[in-house]
Amino acid sequence: MDDLSFEEALNKLENAVSKLENGEIKLDEAFKMFEDGIKFAKICEDKLKEVEEKVTKIINDGKEEEFKVEE
Repeated sequence: MDDLSFEEALNKLENAVSKLENGEIKLDEAFKMFEDGIKFAKICEDKLKEVEEKVTKIINDGKEEEFKVEE
């Protein structure tokens, strides 16, 4: 499940939420969907955090280059 892309995990999360909101599924199935939804949300959060860290690093690396003093 961890090998899902952000888009795949988000799509699966949206589908689970939609089915849970519909309310026409049995309790056991709803609970399983809830568990899976939590996992998909965590995957999305982790992938967003990873990208945010990369963007921050790129921005910070660029700032360091701007302020280097050439001798």
